[in-house]
Formats: sequence, structure tokens, C-alpha cells
Amino acid sequence: MNKFLTSLQTANLLLINGILEKMDELDMRVHHRAMMEAAGLQAIIRQCRGFAVESIEKQLNLLQQNLDDDEQKLKEQMDQEILRDLANPEDVFNALKAKTQDSKARDYLLSMMQHLLLIREEGPALAYYFQIIDGAVTDLVMDKQLGGGEARLG
Repeated sequence: MNKFLTSLQTANLLLINGILEKMDELDMRVHHRAMMEAAGLQAIIRQCRGFAVESIEKQLNLLQQNLDDDEQKLKEQMDQEILRDLANPEDVFNALKAKTQDSKARDYLLSMMQHLLLIREEGPALAYYFQIIDGAVTDLVMDKQLGGGEARLG
């Protein structure tokens, strides 16, 4: 691996770690993590691990520690038996199901999922639909921290 590429990868990982470390609020760190995960963070981590470069490994280990710490803090806020892995869709679904159990919110969660089943597109169009839905949910949930979501959604 050439020196320029090593420096570039290390700088990018420093930037990611810096962004996550400077945020005080767990919700914001989880939000940014979700955005990075959707953009392919895990594939990037796997690729960077393959370089076997000490400076990159150091940043990857720091990133993984930060992600693990945030996941642990989120688990502490929720039922740790249900939410074991924030990157596992089944665990996230089970946590949502438990959170909404015995409330009107359960009906809306079920309705949202039923509507998602009606999306008929496949391939890139399917990903685009889910991207739009993710953006709308992000705007609603993170409006207080990010601001402006309410205006975009009317």
C-alpha cells in the first residue's frame, strides 16, 4: 500500500473518530453512526483492516471502541436482553416491539411495517424508497438536535 493512500485512510478515520468523540449527546452519536452504517461503514472497516497498517489499525480500534461504548450506553437505556446488537435488524425490531408493547404506538409500528411491505420496487429503486423513509424518520426523531426537519416535512 502506498504512503499517500495510508495517510488518506488514516486521516479519514481520524476525522470519523473526531466527529464521534466531540459529540456529547448519545442520540447524536447514534444518529451519525446510523448514517455511516447506511453509507457502508462496515465494508470500509473490513477493507481497511485488510491493509494491515499500524496507524490505520490504531484508528480502527479506537473507532470500534467508540461504537461499542455507545452501543453499551444505548443498551443500558433499553432492555439489554432485547437489544444485543444495534447492527442487527432483528434485535432492533425486537427492541422496538418491546418498547411499544401495550401502547397505541404498537399499532402505528405495525401499520408502518405493513405499508413497507407494499413497496413493490426492487434493486436500486427499493433502496431509494427506504432511503427516503429513513430521511423522513430521521428528520422527525432528530429535529430538536438537528433542526429543520419539521420545515422540510411541512
